[in-house]
Amino acid sequence: MNLRQQKLKALSRRTLRRPGALALPALVLCALGSACASSAGGREADQVQRASIEEAWGFRVVRVSLTAGGGMIDLRYQITNPEKAALALGNSEHDVVTPEDLKESPLLIDEDSSYAVMEAHLHLMGRVFKQRETPKAGLTRFMLFGNTKGLVEPGDKVSLAIGDRRLEHMVVQ
Repeated sequence: MNLRQQKLKALSRRTLRRPGALALPALVLCALGSACASSAGGREADQVQRASIEEAWGFRVVRVSLTAGGGMIDLRYQITNPEKAALALGNSEHDVVTPEDLKESPLLIDEDSSYAVMEAHLHLMGRVFKQRETPKAGLTRFMLFGNTKGLVEPGDKVSLAIGDRRLEHMVVQ
């Protein structure tokens, strides 16, 4: 059994309860109505899908990379339409507890394992969440996700899901 399989097995044996590091199978996303099918088309179809989702969300993803010694995933995004971005990212609730809140919260999904992690809600990040309610065009912001047990590694592909839209095949740096 390789290291990645050991990590997946360890994650599947327990439920993680720490805020920001909650692992969920992608089946939960399906049950909540999120898009589960990946695009069968080529690179051009992916680019069209990406442009459509970024237009709907009002921001474009600039980079996804590991940070904090591999313990966190840093997703950088640039605001393209402040009004749409405020709607997509405006949920600044600290305690996501209902299925509706979960569906509307940003989730980062490891495409190999189908595990999803919620955005980290670290102490003193209130200002960051407040800024999302009134975004400014052209600014680059960040979201942090817990990298539970180092599941995601450089070169892996991840998806960002917000509501019933899912931006797929982003390569982690």
